[in-house]
Amino acid sequence: MALEPTGRPAKSTTSISDKLRRESIRLSQVQDIAGCRVTVADSANQESVVKSLTSLFEHTTVSDRREKPSHGYRAVHVIVNFRDKLIEIQIRTALQHLWAELSEKISDVIDPAIKYGGGDIDLQEELTGLSTIVARIESLEGEMANRPADFREKLSSIRQALLENLHDIIETTIKLKGEGNDISD
Repeated sequence: MALEPTGRPAKSTTSISDKLRRESIRLSQVQDIAGCRVTVADSANQESVVKSLTSLFEHTTVSDRREKPSHGYRAVHVIVNFRDKLIEIQIRTALQHLWAELSEKISDVIDPAIKYGGGDIDLQEELTGLSTIVARIESLEGEMANRPADFREKLSSIRQALLENLHDIIETTIKLKGEGNDISD
């Protein structure tokens, strides 16, 4: 499987300072200053990439946020200790990635606190609900792997519809921000 890691937006000084305060840690403990992201099709590919990375690097720690998401955020992070520097490799499925992009856009447009469990409670619940739907679909994909093709096709069409809906919501959020609308109500 050929992987195409992507960069992530650089952490700003403010973002790093906020994280140090929020998590009560030292700068040397921050594991995501350097890193990259790999987006894969589904959870089976995600598992395969995690196994490959942990066997490739000698000193790794895996942070699996699929079962215990952080404010709805689901992914697997492989933290590599390379030359005494911590490097985070995020491995997300396409659905997890779109959910994270949506959360980021909403945080940018409405309230940065939403990303960390703050802000409007109704919006938090909506994001958490979408995150739960992503987890259910990915769980069903695993269960359906050995089922007849018609079951897998139905699940695939549900997955595709969710991908398209999440993408549309992100685009609408960006347009609303560009038009200067107040969408926090």
